[in-house]
Amino acid sequence: MYLAAIALFIFALVYIHGIRVKTAKSHQEFVKRTGELMAETFLRGLKPASLIRPPHDLGCDLLVAFNNSRVGTNTFGVVVEATEHFVPPSFVFDLNT
Repeated sequence: MYLAAIALFIFALVYIHGIRVKTAKSHQEFVKRTGELMAETFLRGLKPASLIRPPHDLGCDLLVAFNNSRVGTNTFGVVVEATEHFVPPSFVFDLNT
């Protein structure tokens, strides 16, 4: 009952004040999110010390930290690029950029 009342209140607020609410996600957003979840699953399998999803303004999709042999942690920012197109088994990274 309470959830229905809250939903009705939000609908009225949106309708009366004209607040634009984006409800539908694009296909690219679903592909990107699927890639992020696959990367997160892969990284969790490596048993990291921590794995977090940082705020969007940080510039990476995931932050992962692994314990090192000197009783410290190595932290890496992971950027996920997802596509539905075929990706060759190997490709070249340009290290100058």
